[in-house]
Amino acid sequence: VEMMRAGTKGRRQALIFMITNSGHDKTSVCYDYHQYGKQLAAGQKMNDAFFAFICSLDEGDDPFKDESCWAKANPSMGHTFQPEYLREQVEDARGMPSKESLVRRLNFCEWVDAENPWIGGDIWMACEKTFDIESLKGEACFGGLDLSGKRDLTALGLYFPRTKTALVEFWTPRDTLHDRARNDRVPYDSWVREKYLHAPKGSAINYGFVSKRTAELAALFDIQSIAFDRYHMDYLEPELLDEGVTVPLVPHGQAFGKSAESGLWMPHSIELLERLITEKDITILFNPCLRWNAANAVIEEDKSGNRVFSKRRSNGRIDGVVALAMAVGAADGVVEDEGDIDGFFDDPIMVGI
Repeated sequence: VEMMRAGTKGRRQALIFMITNSGHDKTSVCYDYHQYGKQLAAGQKMNDAFFAFICSLDEGDDPFKDESCWAKANPSMGHTFQPEYLREQVEDARGMPSKESLVRRLNFCEWVDAENPWIGGDIWMACEKTFDIESLKGEACFGGLDLSGKRDLTALGLYFPRTKTALVEFWTPRDTLHDRARNDRVPYDSWVREKYLHAPKGSAINYGFVSKRTAELAALFDIQSIAFDRYHMDYLEPELLDEGVTVPLVPHGQAFGKSAESGLWMPHSIELLERLITEKDITILFNPCLRWNAANAVIEEDKSGNRVFSKRRSNGRIDGVVALAMAVGAADGVVEDEGDIDGFFDDPIMVGI
C-alpha cells in the first residue's frame, strides 16, 4: 500500500481505490485500514483525503437468526443477487460449522478469527493489558517453552499465579525474517523494532540467545519450573547450563498423551487457560505476535473429547498460546501436588501478553 501511495506523488489528482471483504487476521494492514475507515465514518477522526464506505452489521445482529439485518451488509441485495442465495449460504453453514466463519466473512462482512477458532478475538482482547514487567520483579511464576527450528517461532510463556498475570516472549531467526514476513503475512520486522519479538542473527534459532534471555528472566522473577516439549530440548539444555540457569525443567507433551514423568498434558492445560480467558480472570500483557497466535489457534478433538492445539489446521503460527497453556498447566500441577500455594488460585486471574 505504501509503495502504491509513493507512486502517486507526481500526479495532480491521484486516486487509490481499495475494496475487500472482511478478513480474519486482525494484525493485517487490511484490518488497520478497516478500523481507520470506521473511525472516519463515525466522525472520530478527520481526513478529507480519505473516503471510507463500509457495509456491515450492527453490534448484536445475528444474520443466522434474523434475515432483516442482511441488507445492512448487502445493499445490492434484490438487484445484483436475490435473498435466496444468502438463505442457501446460511443453511449450508448451519449444517457445516466449518463453513460458518466463511459465510460470516464473505456474505455478512464480519471480521472472524481462524476457521473454527479456539477463542473469540473479542474475548481474548478483553484480557489484554500493557504493563511494565518490572512490576512483577521477585514474583513466583511458572514457564512454558515451545521450541522451534528454522521457520516457527520459539516462545516462552510465564504465568504468575499470585498476581494472576502472564506474558510471552518470542524469538525468530533474523536472516530469514523478511521472507517469512511475506509468507506469513505479518510484520515481523515491525514487531522486532517495537521489541515484541527477539530476532538474533542466523537462519535458525540460536538457542544461546534464548538461554541468555531466560537467565535474565530467572534473575528478575522467581521461576519455579519450566514445562517443555522434548523437541530440540537437547540443544537448549547445555546452553541453559552455560548461562547458570538451574530452573527445574518439567516435561509437558503437546499431543493427547499425558507425560508419565510429570502428569501434565495439553487437554487439561488448555481447559485451564480457556477458563481463565473466557471468565476474564486473566490479564494478558499485550503483544501483537501473541494476539496473532491466539487468532490462529484451532482445536483438534479426539473421540473422548480431549482437545489439543492443531498446528496442522491453524492458519498461522500458534507457538505463543501453546507456551502459555503449558505455563498455566505447570502452575496447576504444583497446586495439585502440594496444595494451594499462597492462595494462587483463590483470586481472579490476569494474564499478560
